[in-house]
Amino acid sequence: MLMSSKDSNSRQPSAVPWTQAGSAAAFVIRYVSPMRRQLVLWLQDEPLADQALALFINHLVSKGYGSHCKGRLRDFLYRGMLSSVKVCLHKTESADRPVVDLRRLQCDPSGWIEHWTQCLQDHAWRGLEQWQHNNPGQLDFVLMQATLRQPAASLPVLAANVTAETGQPIDQQTLPEQIQAARRRWLNLLAKEVALTLDQPSRESIRDEMQVLKLASLVSG
Repeated sequence: MLMSSKDSNSRQPSAVPWTQAGSAAAFVIRYVSPMRRQLVLWLQDEPLADQALALFINHLVSKGYGSHCKGRLRDFLYRGMLSSVKVCLHKTESADRPVVDLRRLQCDPSGWIEHWTQCLQDHAWRGLEQWQHNNPGQLDFVLMQATLRQPAASLPVLAANVTAETGQPIDQQTLPEQIQAARRRWLNLLAKEVALTLDQPSRESIRDEMQVLKLASLVSG
């Protein structure tokens, strides 16, 4: 998916998994966008969704992760959102209360998985863009975005487009190697994003989570 820096939260990830974060609320803020989209989808009411989200974040500020600091962050957030929705629905007047099948939602997180996966990819894109910004002359982000916009473009066309966008001449002979290097860097950033969301990240657990999230094909593709 194409993105710009405006499409993803600008906060940079910590160097430790979510369970070891110094501030639960500060860490979870990175994932507010998919959480809000999920809550709006459930409640079909943006103000009510914002209330539920604020309730959850405020709980993290005052209580932290509590005794639930284990497993996968996406599961923790899903349970937290469900709990916040229950509280908000209870506080809402019956005439204004949307109909939400909480039992079904507890058993079917498929929509949330889609939002979550896109969030991780957006963070990886933001990381690649930041890396390019910090390394003048490198075009990893621009190259990756160009290949996504025109996946069937020939090397001359791709090189011409990148040069037109950046003003930097591109060597067509080394362009395939540059694209592969950029892709490896993005995939490495994506794996790091996945690692942050596991309580005990390892090569195996990261690989397994990427398979569950259907991100493994990006690695092997």
